[in-house]
Amino acid sequence: MHRSRALLVSEPGGAIAGQDISDIHVAKPDGTTACATPAFAPAAGERDPWRVPGEWSAQFNGSLDLEAVADRMQRYTMADGNAGPLCGDVPALVEPAASITDNTAHVYCDDPASIGRSQVRLLVGVISSPAMKSRRDAIRTTWAGVPSRTALVCFVLGSRVPSQARLTAMSEERAAHRDVIWLPRAVDGCGTQYAPISKFLFFWKAAAAILEVAPAIAHVAKVDDDSFVHLPNLEADLARLHCVRHLSYGRFAWLGVRPSPLAVCGFSWPAIPHAYLRRGCASRGFHPPTPFAVGMLQLLSRDVVLSLAASRDAERFVLEAGPTPPKEEDAVLGFWVSRVSRKLNLTHVRVGGRMSDIACNAHRGQGPLQQIAPEAMSGALVVHQLKTAGGQHYIWDLIHGGVPHQHGNCSYWTKSADHRECWADPDPTCRPWNNNKRRHKTSPRPPTG
Repeated sequence: MHRSRALLVSEPGGAIAGQDISDIHVAKPDGTTACATPAFAPAAGERDPWRVPGEWSAQFNGSLDLEAVADRMQRYTMADGNAGPLCGDVPALVEPAASITDNTAHVYCDDPASIGRSQVRLLVGVISSPAMKSRRDAIRTTWAGVPSRTALVCFVLGSRVPSQARLTAMSEERAAHRDVIWLPRAVDGCGTQYAPISKFLFFWKAAAAILEVAPAIAHVAKVDDDSFVHLPNLEADLARLHCVRHLSYGRFAWLGVRPSPLAVCGFSWPAIPHAYLRRGCASRGFHPPTPFAVGMLQLLSRDVVLSLAASRDAERFVLEAGPTPPKEEDAVLGFWVSRVSRKLNLTHVRVGGRMSDIACNAHRGQGPLQQIAPEAMSGALVVHQLKTAGGQHYIWDLIHGGVPHQHGNCSYWTKSADHRECWADPDPTCRPWNNNKRRHKTSPRPPTG
């Protein structure tokens, strides 16, 4: 029997963030619900923390030369995750099972007790927009459906949405699949391209609440819903990192962050300060560059998640950053983690060579922005920028060898904006793209089982 209530998340001060869907929404006369920015309020009797200057939310005030910025950047511990074993033998990379089966362990994202009783060691939160059900369904039937006793994939949705109809559809989806982490105070799908940073903080708080009742979970990952994650490869990587207690894992770049008004400055892939200095970032209130894992996959170890979720400074950062949702949420997480890491011996493990955007043209894999060619998908950790539901199925079938890679098919199924799901449709009249003679002919049908 499916439960109709979402995960209840206990927040600092004893406040309850999770509520039944009927408790938190009052429809307007026009049938919509308010897309209001959530507030973080002190608990009853607690001194107002916002009257105390916030270290995280203050602008940088100082001047730095090349040597000083370089020195700050070199303080971070960076390790190459592709260079060999860090904790002993490296487990062999394994292919996903060729068929999808139901999760026989009966572990549900809306039931913390079931997670606590399980062998789950990796919690994966897929940040998704309410309108992107087609992407979620594609993920459910591809990489998230790989049988695993140690990884749990949950979709992350906020409940403060623009219409009652959308809210009802989301509630039905949650009840049907029970694979959603519900964020009752998070604004979502409110007419902007990017989710507000408050949603991401609410996710890390929800993840921390799950960790409190699931002591076996060692790592939490956040991914985008246009990412294909090779779960067996990721699990194998984490197994060989068992000796790294405090971990931040992903493909790293560097940025300076100005908390209020929120902006970023001085982007660089390598750990060099020149872009930050050349753009005069310090004089405009931007903190020295911090490493951040790009948004396709950001993974933190247990203690880092718990420390971040408990921080009132992160809450104040969200309030003072303002309601405008930036696309630099990944850089914001890097900034937060840099503050948390002052109390932890944190290691940043770089695995950029196996995480990138899809490159339908294999010859585009050049330089620091190297993109993973489809022919190399079996060794990848994450493939990003799959903007259609069919794109998830396309990558799944490339890994298993059921469908040969062709540039036209790849471009159409991974980047088309019309969200067609023909690739996985058993209807024989639904065929891959065959636009003209200069393109490829129809490819073999992918397996549908």
